[in-house]
Amino acid sequence: MDFVIKDKCVVKYTGKGGVVDIPQGIEIIGETAFNKSAAEVINIPKGVKSINSGAFCACTKLKTVNISETVEFIGDNVFYGDIYLTEINVASKNPFFKSVNGVLYDKEMKTLLVCPKKVSGIFAVPEGIEEIKELSFDGCSGITEIKLPSSVNKIGGRGFWGCAKLEKINISKNIKKLPNSVFYNCAALKEFTVPEGIEEIADRVFGYCFYLKKAVIAKSVKKI
Repeated sequence: MDFVIKDKCVVKYTGKGGVVDIPQGIEIIGETAFNKSAAEVINIPKGVKSINSGAFCACTKLKTVNISETVEFIGDNVFYGDIYLTEINVASKNPFFKSVNGVLYDKEMKTLLVCPKKVSGIFAVPEGIEEIKELSFDGCSGITEIKLPSSVNKIGGRGFWGCAKLEKINISKNIKKLPNSVFYNCAALKEFTVPEGIEEIADRVFGYCFYLKKAVIAKSVKKI
């Protein structure tokens, strides 16, 4: 048996990796259950309701996760450190989540939850998205440009942490705050303009942005 199971919860995956099918009858994938496993593809069947925080974190071989229609909760940092994650797929009948080109959103397409780390080049956030969740683009080191629509009004802390090749991103005037460490270790950023409308710039927004030579701060900024 490749799983430690307690009360319909996968507590720990102990298998050798590769393609992993979560057993039928499971309702919960526990916190850090797959931490540092060699899983490459994880199939989550009907019946699973909750994927708890850090469930698949640091799975450095993980490329694909297929989420069934019954999953209703996905915790924080579920895919943290999954450096080869290429796609997160969600069953079309799932009422809580949706995937578009492998990127995870809420069903209403109001919140971008997770962008897989192997996404590269220019990424355009779909029109209508209002929130970029914390760590959404964490470690997406192949993205060179991010286009945000005017509908975005909130970016979570560390939203673009570690986007090492990010050279360009437009910030909507509807965003009021640049949160903690939002561009931390975005080493390729050379210039950045804080647009009118931004009122607060939090701590370490440009931490380890070694090549940032110029930052233009709007007059609307009241707190740094």
